[in-house]
Amino acid sequence: MSEARRLFATELPRGGGRVVLSEEASRHARVLRLEPGDALTLFDGDGWHASATLQEVGKRLVCEAGPAVELPDDGAGVELLLAVPRAGKLDDILRAVTELGVRAVHLTDCERCVGSLPPAKFAAKLARYEGVVREAARQCERDRVPRVHPPRALLEVAGEVPAGAGRVVLAARGDQPLPVTLPPLAWVAVGPEGGFTDRELDGLERLGYTPARVGRTILRVETAASAAVVLVADRLAPAQGTR
Repeated sequence: MSEARRLFATELPRGGGRVVLSEEASRHARVLRLEPGDALTLFDGDGWHASATLQEVGKRLVCEAGPAVELPDDGAGVELLLAVPRAGKLDDILRAVTELGVRAVHLTDCERCVGSLPPAKFAAKLARYEGVVREAARQCERDRVPRVHPPRALLEVAGEVPAGAGRVVLAARGDQPLPVTLPPLAWVAVGPEGGFTDRELDGLERLGYTPARVGRTILRVETAASAAVVLVADRLAPAQGTR
């Protein structure tokens, strides 16, 4: 028996039942040449998934889903504070950090940002960004899709870190490696192409962020974002009640 294909469902009835897929998911299913009777796994991006059977193939596919099962959210993971990058780079960064398990991406406006995403422009592109992280989550079999938050001032966003969370900023002036162990939830800040200014770093340090370097080289933004997520995730302590 072939492996059940994973598809995104905008609405997933908790008790099971008829599910009509979005046009986006339906197009993907047609590319896969799925047929009535094929087994599927549906997920809603909020931690719920269900086994399903494809029943009708058309512009929008119809499935019959079993009861939905929730993957509990233990609150652990990495949240990325990402300076708005140069145009054309954000899609690839979102795709990569989603595959690496990031919980959320908070875009930040920094003094040396080369890219710009004013509110109207971000709103116009949000559907695309959500599609990028949703497709990456589907491919890497994540039930929870990370949220992409609109750009705001760096220190405003950084100051919203939850109490008790780990706080790290990748910085060229960082004179120490990443902490050996971090709390189960950690926020990590990655700067723009020109790096954070001294004023921004001072502000982050006042908020409790520890400057750290990853290796001895200066990384591109897209490389730094991926490295930050995977290395910080590797240092997280287990969430309470897990091993």
